[in-house]
Amino acid sequence: MSKLTNVIIAALFLLFAGTTAFAIFEHKQRIKSDRIIGSNRKTVNQAATIINHYLDTNSRQHTVIAADENKLPAKWYKNGTAISGGLVDTVTKALNIAKKQLIEITRIAGTVRAEKLKAERKYDSLQRITYFYKDKYLQLSFRPALKNSDTTDNGEFSFRYNDSINIVKYWKRKWFLGAKKNYIDIFSNDARTTINGVDRLIVEQHKPDLEISLQMTGNYAPYRHLFYFGPGVQLNFDRFSVIGDYHYDFSARNWQPSVATRFDIVKF
Repeated sequence: MSKLTNVIIAALFLLFAGTTAFAIFEHKQRIKSDRIIGSNRKTVNQAATIINHYLDTNSRQHTVIAADENKLPAKWYKNGTAISGGLVDTVTKALNIAKKQLIEITRIAGTVRAEKLKAERKYDSLQRITYFYKDKYLQLSFRPALKNSDTTDNGEFSFRYNDSINIVKYWKRKWFLGAKKNYIDIFSNDARTTINGVDRLIVEQHKPDLEISLQMTGNYAPYRHLFYFGPGVQLNFDRFSVIGDYHYDFSARNWQPSVATRFDIVKF
């Protein structure tokens, strides 16, 4: 093995060691940052911030809320973070899950209101009358008390209601070079529905500190007319990557190992 090869291998080893050490340092800094966030964020409000209400061309009321608020730290259930309201306790008991299993909760409070609905009437084969109303979403009927029935019969109401709640998340800029801000638009298909409020909680999800992937690599250097391919493994430490492969060099006609590192300066 030549002296130059030994130098290259030593340099790659030092680069690998330095990358690993820096990744461990960043991991510890992240843990420290999470603890600081946890100590500073004692209470998280479950009520979403309402940005706007508006009516669309079909007279349906829309409620727009901020999408990037109401966030809980990843380990919120351990660091003493409190939540204003009982939403978490309600859903965890209803679903029989642990608090650490939560990812996101959204609860929408609304009211459907209508007045002066025009009633129709119909008679059955025994000439008993029923009053009813029907539209695209609502089916409502009322049967008055039957003749000669006991005093507990004051009539009966029956109804059926079909609706859909639309939840749309999107981003928007205030001007063409401005930062993207995320919003959520909530509206019902029934124009008689009013959104009174939204409760929402999101648990921040951290990517794993270490990711490992097995790969097939291929490289071509056109200025040297070199092509090689082979199996490889990649280790990702946040912005840092270490790539090792064992490739076949078609020019040298042999298998060769290689190690490389990468650092993401900017991510889009």
